[in-house]
Amino acid sequence: MVLARWRAEFLGLCHERLRRWNRLALYVGGDFTMAGGAPAQHFARWDGAQWSEVGGGLDRSPWSFTVFDDGRGPALYVGGGFTMAGETPAAGVARWDGKEWSTLGSGFGDASTPGAYALAVFKDSAGPALYAGGTFRSAGGISASHIARWHCATCPADCDGSGDLTFFDFLCFQSLFAAGDPGADCDESGSLDFFDFLCLQTAFAAGCP
Repeated sequence: MVLARWRAEFLGLCHERLRRWNRLALYVGGDFTMAGGAPAQHFARWDGAQWSEVGGGLDRSPWSFTVFDDGRGPALYVGGGFTMAGETPAAGVARWDGKEWSTLGSGFGDASTPGAYALAVFKDSAGPALYAGGTFRSAGGISASHIARWHCATCPADCDGSGDLTFFDFLCFQSLFAAGDPGADCDESGSLDFFDFLCLQTAFAAGCP
């Protein structure tokens, strides 16, 4: 298992397998419900010939966009004061892969309208990561004052991102499991169950590289 997380850690699955995002188009967000005569809730796609809606749109206007590959393949990341992306609950940030919306952990919180005003990709010695800045004080339930970093972790058993394997990694995993967070799907079965705990124990025993 490889994890993706916010620095001020916000967890989700991150696969090493890469895919090419070849759906070249212009994406536009704003305070509208129609685009070129077609229904489009605050978010629309222009393919060079016509407008179309994008996955059911958003319940509020987006504030920021960027393309990033967190290991699952390049996708469009959208930040804003929204709470829904299509039929998917999304607290201030969402990922569009060209087919469907997905969340980044439990999103942003601890603000009247939590969301990301700015999204940017930056590569340092740890590799590329997505940085978000905006009106939030938590990311994925972890304290993060107005800025957070989403990246791929190098040690799957280091749940809390401390750099050491300790008892607190088990507490971190238990919290994710209780919240139904996909970051707790250690065996990548698509469901959270007893085998995820066995998977974590195996990874913990193997240690970090």
